[in-house]
Formats: sequence, structure tokens, C-alpha cells
Amino acid sequence: MAKKRKFIIIIVGLLNFIFLSCSKELDMQLPQPKPKIVIHGFLSPKENIKLLIQKGIPRNTIIDSFDRYIEIADVQIYENGEYFCTLHYQDTNEYLGSVYKAQGYYPKVGENYKVIIDVPGYSEVQASTIIPDTTKIVGLSAQRITRYRYNTPVEVNRCYLTIKDNPKIENYYMYKIESDNQVSYFWENINFIPQFYFSDDLIEGEEYTFDVDLEARREVDTTTTIFKLYNITRAHYFFIKSSVKAREEDHLPYLEDFSLPLSEPVPIYTNVENGAGIFTGVNYSKDSIQLIFSNEIENYNSFY
Repeated sequence: MAKKRKFIIIIVGLLNFIFLSCSKELDMQLPQPKPKIVIHGFLSPKENIKLLIQKGIPRNTIIDSFDRYIEIADVQIYENGEYFCTLHYQDTNEYLGSVYKAQGYYPKVGENYKVIIDVPGYSEVQASTIIPDTTKIVGLSAQRITRYRYNTPVEVNRCYLTIKDNPKIENYYMYKIESDNQVSYFWENINFIPQFYFSDDLIEGEEYTFDVDLEARREVDTTTTIFKLYNITRAHYFFIKSSVKAREEDHLPYLEDFSLPLSEPVPIYTNVENGAGIFTGVNYSKDSIQLIFSNEIENYNSFY
């Protein structure tokens, strides 16, 4: 029995030696997708036309070492097929890219706009959009309630925003709050992502009220909060929807500065030809409200 065991050990050792000695490291060059230009353009009748432009970052690239900014580009805007203006480089945003702007040019509601971008060394980039009209905010109110985060009570303001949907057109909405960093969305757990966008599929032509729970970010008695109701395009809606899905499903997208190929990435919707990102029209109506977070204030006047 001992001889047989010794023989098996010798055979296993020889096989390991043979397999290890026959191994060879292969340096495989995997095909890389062609580099693209990424743009983020949100055209509003209330603001000068502005675009954020940068180079797409290839996978497995150290982000800090990649020069993604673009200071030389020909950026032209067309209105209903006619030349409208040229955007010029203004500045660079560390996170979003190079800023191009046309001072004194405002898009108009209902008009079509097209951007054509020519960057040396890249394919010409094009995208088109229309500027939507606004939807009126019918009412804005709030009440104080108690919610719980990990079994701990939290005083929040439940805000009710009422709108009247336009039955004649397909509408997509998004809302934002502005409060000088005084309040934030209430979250029950660390994975909370607020549903801040929606379509009118279920409210076609109707009056609709949705609620948002807000909590104070610091010790404040009262604070004025602005609600902005954005009318967005269909392309913008799908861009947001796919971006949120990517955030929810890509659990391990990065390890330090490297992209991890551990799961199939969620594609981000784009309406940009030969590029990535979004070029879209937006418009908004707004209302403001005074939120109370102190028990010492008895007269709760929701409307501001």
C-alpha cells in the first residue's frame, strides 16, 4: 500500500511538472472601440445655448491620466435647418468636460435645433432636438410627518405638487428642488434613488398630484424650497431612465481608476450620431414653498 501511494505521488508530481513547463503567457491585444465624442447639451429658452463636450474615456484607462478635454472644436447650431449660431470654447469643467457657449442666443419653444460638431481626429458628431413648452404647476403644499430610517424616527416634510397634463401632446417630466443645500430627499436606506422623472402615460390630460418627502440637511427652523417642474423630451427621458438603471445594476463599475469587466454593462441611451451623451431641449415652470422643521413654530403656512 505504501509503495502504491508513493507511486501515485510521483506520477502526480510529474504531471504537474509537464503541464507547468508547457504553459505560456499570451499578451492578447483585445479590440478597442473607436473613440467617441461625448456631449451633454440641455437647451432651454431661459438660458444661453451651452454644451459640454469631452472625449469618451476608453475602458481600462486610468481616468486621471486621460486628457478628455476639448478646447479646439467647430460647434454649430441650426434652427429649423437654417444656421443659427456658433458656440465657442469658454472654460473647462473638471467633471463634465469643456464648456462651449453662444452668448445672446436663446432657443425658442416648438422649434427644432441641430448641432454639428467637428473635432480633429474624430468623426463628425450630430444630434437634433425640439424645445418643449412648459406645464403649469396648479398647487404646492406640505405637511410634517414622521418616517423611519433603520428604526429611527425622522421628521420630514411631505410636499404635494399638483400639475395639469396637456392632453394634446406626449409629455415627459422631471422635477428638481433648490434650497441652498438646506434640504434633501428622505431616504430609508443607502440604496435609495428618488424617482424624479416620469411620463404622462397614466395621467393623460388629467390633473395629477405626486408627493416628495424632504428632510433638513442641518439644524434649521424654516427654509424656502423651490420646486422646478421640467418638461423634457422623449430622448431625455430614456437617457435618464437608462442612466438610473446603469447605476442600479452596475454594482462594481470601478476598482480605483480602472473599469471592471465583471458584468455586462448597461447601455446608456443616446441620441447623438457618431458619439455619446444627450442633446435635448428642456423647459420648466417653478413654484416655492416655506418648509418648517421646528416644533416651536405652530402656524404652518405651507404656501410661500
